[in-house]
Amino acid sequence: MAGSASQPRRRGTTIAELPLGLWIVFVGIGFPLFILATLTARFALFWEAAREAAQAACQAQTFYSNPPFPATALSAVNAANSAANNVLSTFPGSSLTQPVQVWIVITPVTNRGSLIPSLYGPNMALSAVDTDVNMYQVRVVLTGKVQPVVTLPIPYFGNIPGLTQAFPTTVAEERVFENPEGLIY
Repeated sequence: MAGSASQPRRRGTTIAELPLGLWIVFVGIGFPLFILATLTARFALFWEAAREAAQAACQAQTFYSNPPFPATALSAVNAANSAANNVLSTFPGSSLTQPVQVWIVITPVTNRGSLIPSLYGPNMALSAVDTDVNMYQVRVVLTGKVQPVVTLPIPYFGNIPGLTQAFPTTVAEERVFENPEGLIY
């Protein structure tokens, strides 16, 4: 009992350690998680742009040239461009670095030969369509970059995509073309 009475009580150490602990929590853990969360949200928006572009392209009447009727109708290529740019313009941080590429995927549906799909394009109409032998899809490919919310200049590590510079990305979405006869226009 005499030994415990001679030791002084330590007070105030929590208050002295609190700033360091809060700095580690917010700067060391919270800020990188915030950067990662915004980068993920911006990439999801980029992927949504590809999905919307593929959906708009598969519902078009023609593939490359705009149909004559109705006057506001767009071809698959132009509808994909319009849809992708509309989605990407809603929030900053994601942008295209190349034009939207729209490919035609031709998949044989008979057992004659190979069942491996073939690609045609980009942005070129077919010369002929045979729906008895093939199934036709539209593949939309977006190539762009996703910016982090804050770019941190770190001179010793060089360029790190997603931290010190934009994150380059390519996303592809595919849908069945609803009007295969329109692929030749």
